[in-house]
Amino acid sequence: MKILCIFPVLRHANSELTFTGAERQFIEICKRWIKFGSNVDIIGTHFSIKLCKAFGLEAEETYKCEPTFLKFAGIESFIDLHKICKLIPPKRYDFIYCPNEPFEYVVCSVIAKRKLKLPLVASVNLYHPRDVKMWESFKMAIEYAPYRGIRVHLKSVPQKLLFAFKKGIRTSLLKKADLIFAISKYVKNLLLKVGIDKRRIYETSSGIAYNEIRSISSFHSKKFDACFLGAIIPRKGVLDLVRAWDKVTEVKPNAKLVIIGHGAGYYKKRIEKFILDHNLQKNVVMTGFVTEEKKYALLKQSRIFIMPSFLEACPLVIWEAMACGLPVIAYKLSVYEEFFGDNIIYVNKGDVKGLASEILELLKDEELQQKMRQVGYKIAEKYDWDNVARRQLEIIRKYLRL
Repeated sequence: MKILCIFPVLRHANSELTFTGAERQFIEICKRWIKFGSNVDIIGTHFSIKLCKAFGLEAEETYKCEPTFLKFAGIESFIDLHKICKLIPPKRYDFIYCPNEPFEYVVCSVIAKRKLKLPLVASVNLYHPRDVKMWESFKMAIEYAPYRGIRVHLKSVPQKLLFAFKKGIRTSLLKKADLIFAISKYVKNLLLKVGIDKRRIYETSSGIAYNEIRSISSFHSKKFDACFLGAIIPRKGVLDLVRAWDKVTEVKPNAKLVIIGHGAGYYKKRIEKFILDHNLQKNVVMTGFVTEEKKYALLKQSRIFIMPSFLEACPLVIWEAMACGLPVIAYKLSVYEEFFGDNIIYVNKGDVKGLASEILELLKDEELQQKMRQVGYKIAEKYDWDNVARRQLEIIRKYLRL
């Protein structure tokens, strides 16, 4: 099959090489599609293509542009849309693939669908429950966010309102897709609520490089009692984590936590200030962005994994942690119950005291750690990228009759 992929990551070419779970998912899926015999062309930005090459994705053809440096009232998004859509090649493909749900991805993909008169396959990785109703999305945009400075928040309200408006357009245009992969049952139910035909939605999942992770050398000594992996942003609950860790150190003064992930701005500064104010500099290590091998090495040097996220659509980092042999404690989310049942330890969202208590209990129960470790290996193995990519191709061939 010949596939045109729309991958407009709107970062400039010289930006730090960070990535989201959805961006990594696109790369890993396309690498497998190529391995299985498909030809892939990619429309994106210079950063998009650099990111693909960094992880070993070599497309047959790439079409790229640089996002505008202009920043004025959100107009830059529409300039970038125009630049990306001009790249659509007048070639014949079997289908167009939209690997993520942001406004720019969906709009460009629908335009390519109309221009080339081809079926569109889209993947939806994260959908906020309040985006189901347009008014709720607007309310969320103007509400005060406690993890931002009030001045920063007020200054950003116009752009947030535009963002909410774009999410509404995105939702409307998603209905034009011929086939949608929902990353979980949780996301599928949200898509049904916005009126997308259930016959066009298929549940899939994200994946991990299970065999690659398991092959990375393990470490006999554990340098860290616990670790976190993810972006340093409010919905990931990192501030709750360091607050809980402060309580953990009251019982275990030498307890050490490693926080792996990129972050910037007011929220990260709040976390750093909390660490400083509570003398946790020797107890909490923030690594920033690290390479894949370093990431897995740090995970394997930890005893347990903690994920206090308030909103997730697919538990990619938990699978990675399980593949590294880590028992998991997480805030209770329906998506986690869907994938893990009672094989991880749950804490009610926002219960910092309860989180600290469960961390202490698990750290001292080595028998439970070993039991959870063995179950975790079996769960993680199901979500190897080869299995996920193969299943998606089978669904595409069957649904689009290719």
